[in-house]
Amino acid sequence: MTHPSSVISHNNDGPQRLKDHFAHACKEFALTISIKKTEYMTQDAPIPPTISVNDSRLETVDNFRYLGSIISSNVSLDAEINARIGNAAAVMSKLQRRVWENKNLTLSTKMKVYQACVLSTLLYGSETWTTHAKQEKKLNVFHMRCLRKILGITWEDKVTNSEVLSKAKLSTIFAMHSERRLRWLRHVHRMKRSYPKGPLYGQLECAPVPEAAPSTLQDSVRGSSVSKHRHQQL
Repeated sequence: MTHPSSVISHNNDGPQRLKDHFAHACKEFALTISIKKTEYMTQDAPIPPTISVNDSRLETVDNFRYLGSIISSNVSLDAEINARIGNAAAVMSKLQRRVWENKNLTLSTKMKVYQACVLSTLLYGSETWTTHAKQEKKLNVFHMRCLRKILGITWEDKVTNSEVLSKAKLSTIFAMHSERRLRWLRHVHRMKRSYPKGPLYGQLECAPVPEAAPSTLQDSVRGSSVSKHRHQQL
């Protein structure tokens, strides 16, 4: 039986100390740490610290996968978004014959399957993303390509994206993403504990920020395409 865990530290000395405590606790409960599956990542560290467990040095990685999401050492969302698109494309492919090409299913049913299976995979964990325009456009291009495929519309048909969305009765990824973030913001804002609010209202000091990228999640929400009335509803 395996159980994923993550340890976070804000200085170079912390990780080794935390790992030592963690290893000691595992030993007390007769648990074993898998060295092959244990790795660490640093952000904004000129010289990454050396961390070892039971005299075995841990591997340093640039991308760290935890609970289905990819965290990058350069604080970029590119790796995570590429992975989300890849996973969603795989789901689209698996449902090609049984759903998208099935003439016995109505368009409404196909759209519900698309939302439940494809969109949920594509936007998994997106509530906390601070995306910039290029990344959001990449997600929306994939979204539109999927809808055209389901509706049987090719680029040669010269049908605009607005018409495609109207036929599918869905909104753009920009709007969907904004609504997801607003729901999550409302949930965190109502929390009595202050710890979850720290990352929400905080800002990275030294991390490299891509051009035109929002520095905080609040900035992303302020620049969203959701109307003011919809903001109040959410």
